[in-house]
Amino acid sequence: MLKLFTATFAGAVLSVLFATPGAAVAPPPDRSELKLTVSRSGGGTTAGRDRSAVLKCHPPRGSHPQKVKACQELNERGGRLAQDPRDVICTMEYAPVTAAAVGTWRGKPVRFKETYVNNCSMLAHTGVVFQF
Repeated sequence: MLKLFTATFAGAVLSVLFATPGAAVAPPPDRSELKLTVSRSGGGTTAGRDRSAVLKCHPPRGSHPQKVKACQELNERGGRLAQDPRDVICTMEYAPVTAAAVGTWRGKPVRFKETYVNNCSMLAHTGVVFQF
Protein backbone atom coordinates (compact mmCIF):
# COMPACT_ATOMS: atom_id res chain seq x y z
CA MET A 1 0.00 0.00 0.00
CA LEU A 2 2.85 2.38 0.86
CA LYS A 3 4.46 1.73 -2.55
CA LEU A 4 1.20 2.54 -4.33
CA PHE A 5 0.84 5.80 -2.37
CA THR A 6 4.49 6.75 -3.04
CA ALA A 7 4.14 6.05 -6.77
CA THR A 8 0.90 8.03 -6.99
CA PHE A 9 2.37 10.96 -5.05
CA ALA A 10 5.54 10.97 -7.17
CA GLY A 11 3.46 10.94 -10.36
CA ALA A 12 1.42 13.91 -9.16
CA VAL A 13 4.56 15.87 -8.26
CA LEU A 14 6.17 15.14 -11.61
CA SER A 15 3.04 16.17 -13.53
CA VAL A 16 3.07 19.54 -11.73
CA LEU A 17 6.79 20.06 -12.27
CA PHE A 18 6.70 19.24 -15.97
CA ALA A 19 3.39 20.85 -16.88
CA THR A 20 3.46 23.16 -19.87
CA PRO A 21 3.90 26.77 -18.65
CA GLY A 22 0.79 28.84 -19.21
CA ALA A 23 -1.45 25.86 -19.88
CA ALA A 24 -3.31 26.30 -16.62
CA VAL A 25 -3.84 30.06 -17.09
CA ALA A 26 -5.14 30.04 -20.66
CA PRO A 27 -8.61 31.63 -20.74
CA PRO A 28 -11.52 29.55 -22.01
CA PRO A 29 -12.11 30.07 -25.75
CA ASP A 30 -15.43 31.88 -25.24
CA ARG A 31 -14.30 34.06 -22.33
CA SER A 32 -15.38 37.68 -22.53
CA GLU A 33 -14.07 40.05 -19.89
CA LEU A 34 -13.46 43.75 -20.45
CA LYS A 35 -12.11 46.46 -18.16
CA LEU A 36 -13.83 49.62 -19.37
CA THR A 37 -12.74 53.16 -18.50
CA VAL A 38 -14.06 56.59 -19.33
CA SER A 39 -11.67 59.51 -18.85
CA ARG A 40 -12.50 63.16 -19.12
CA SER A 41 -9.94 65.72 -20.26
CA GLY A 42 -9.99 69.43 -20.94
CA GLY A 43 -11.39 72.03 -18.59
CA GLY A 44 -14.47 72.11 -16.45
CA THR A 45 -15.48 70.51 -13.19
CA THR A 46 -15.38 66.95 -14.51
CA ALA A 47 -11.84 67.09 -15.96
CA GLY A 48 -9.61 64.27 -14.78
CA ARG A 49 -12.44 62.26 -13.23
CA ASP A 50 -12.06 58.70 -14.44
CA ARG A 51 -14.64 56.01 -13.96
CA SER A 52 -14.37 52.33 -14.68
CA ALA A 53 -16.36 49.11 -14.73
CA VAL A 54 -15.74 45.45 -15.41
CA LEU A 55 -18.00 43.77 -17.94
CA LYS A 56 -18.06 39.99 -18.18
CA CYS A 57 -20.34 38.27 -20.66
CA HIS A 58 -21.36 34.64 -21.27
CA PRO A 59 -23.10 34.93 -18.78
CA PRO A 60 -23.37 38.69 -17.99
CA ARG A 61 -21.73 39.70 -14.72
CA GLY A 62 -19.24 42.20 -13.31
CA SER A 63 -19.55 45.71 -11.92
CA HIS A 64 -21.16 47.28 -15.02
CA PRO A 65 -24.60 48.62 -13.98
CA GLN A 66 -26.23 47.55 -17.27
CA LYS A 67 -24.29 44.33 -17.86
CA VAL A 68 -27.14 42.41 -19.53
CA LYS A 69 -27.89 45.16 -22.07
CA ALA A 70 -24.18 45.89 -22.67
CA CYS A 71 -23.43 42.21 -23.34
CA GLN A 72 -26.47 42.00 -25.62
CA GLU A 73 -25.29 45.03 -27.65
CA LEU A 74 -21.77 43.61 -27.95
CA ASN A 75 -23.15 40.23 -29.06
CA GLU A 76 -25.28 41.94 -31.72
CA ARG A 77 -22.22 43.89 -32.96
CA GLY A 78 -19.91 40.88 -32.99
CA GLY A 79 -17.85 42.31 -30.12
CA ARG A 80 -17.23 45.69 -31.76
CA LEU A 81 -17.12 48.38 -29.08
CA ALA A 82 -18.00 51.26 -31.43
CA GLN A 83 -20.62 51.46 -34.15
CA ASP A 84 -21.99 54.01 -36.56
CA PRO A 85 -23.66 56.64 -34.41
CA ARG A 86 -27.32 56.23 -33.63
CA ASP A 87 -29.86 58.90 -34.52
CA VAL A 88 -29.02 61.05 -31.53
CA ILE A 89 -28.81 64.83 -31.45
CA CYS A 90 -25.90 66.00 -29.32
CA THR A 91 -24.92 69.53 -28.38
CA MET A 92 -21.82 71.10 -29.87
CA GLU A 93 -20.25 71.32 -26.41
CA TYR A 94 -16.54 70.53 -26.44
CA ALA A 95 -15.89 68.36 -23.38
CA PRO A 96 -13.57 65.56 -24.58
CA VAL A 97 -14.05 62.10 -23.17
CA THR A 98 -11.96 59.00 -23.88
CA ALA A 99 -13.44 55.51 -23.83
CA ALA A 100 -11.03 52.61 -23.42
CA ALA A 101 -11.36 48.85 -23.08
CA VAL A 102 -8.82 46.12 -22.41
CA GLY A 103 -9.49 42.41 -22.08
CA THR A 104 -10.90 39.59 -24.17
CA TRP A 105 -13.99 39.06 -26.28
CA ARG A 106 -14.79 35.38 -26.88
CA GLY A 107 -11.17 34.55 -26.07
CA LYS A 108 -9.64 37.12 -28.47
CA PRO A 109 -7.60 40.06 -27.13
CA VAL A 110 -9.29 43.47 -27.13
CA ARG A 111 -7.62 46.88 -26.96
CA PHE A 112 -9.83 49.87 -27.70
CA LYS A 113 -9.30 53.58 -27.13
CA GLU A 114 -11.24 56.40 -28.73
CA THR A 115 -11.72 60.06 -27.82
CA TYR A 116 -15.07 61.72 -28.51
CA VAL A 117 -15.97 65.42 -28.42
CA ASN A 118 -18.37 64.88 -25.50
CA ASN A 119 -20.20 62.23 -23.50
CA CYS A 120 -23.29 62.34 -25.75
CA SER A 121 -21.17 61.62 -28.82
CA MET A 122 -19.42 58.74 -27.04
CA LEU A 123 -22.74 57.14 -26.07
CA ALA A 124 -24.11 57.62 -29.60
CA HIS A 125 -21.18 55.54 -30.89
CA THR A 126 -20.85 52.97 -28.10
CA GLY A 127 -24.37 52.48 -26.71
CA VAL A 128 -24.66 51.35 -23.12
CA VAL A 129 -21.25 49.66 -23.10
CA PHE A 130 -19.60 52.82 -21.73
CA GLN A 131 -22.67 54.07 -19.88
CA PHE A 132 -21.69 53.71 -16.24
